[in-house]
Amino acid sequence: MIEFKKTPAILIASHGNFCEELIRSAQMLYGEMEDVVALPLLVGMDPEEYEKQFNEIIDRYDGDIIVFVDMFGGTPFNTLIKAGCRRQLCAITGVNMTMLFQALDERDTERNGEKLAESIMTAAAAAIKDVTPSLARFYEQAQNR
Repeated sequence: MIEFKKTPAILIASHGNFCEELIRSAQMLYGEMEDVVALPLLVGMDPEEYEKQFNEIIDRYDGDIIVFVDMFGGTPFNTLIKAGCRRQLCAITGVNMTMLFQALDERDTERNGEKLAESIMTAAAAAIKDVTPSLARFYEQAQNR
């Protein structure tokens, strides 16, 4: 069981600048966010250097960190798996704005990593909607005016 000793930091690791831009976009709505760190994997970056930076961030927060990666598989995910072999971590793949907001909203009060991850996943699932049928109705209504 993962129990945070203090308010966990948030690390967002991704291919390219997605993680940095996600944080910038979130700041537009959420405002300033403390202890939210981006780790982009840039073209040509040495995977070993990326792993070193990843571990330095985790160690800086003594493991009190929620790790988000952009996708299941790939270098950020594989780096997470390696880090998880040396330290117990709370981590979720497929990061999006809803997940980040949920983590920010609950990280001050929820110290159980599994419960926090479950809450983040529930919020993310609830935010995914297929609006195609609604758009079709709106289109039809607009055409009949």
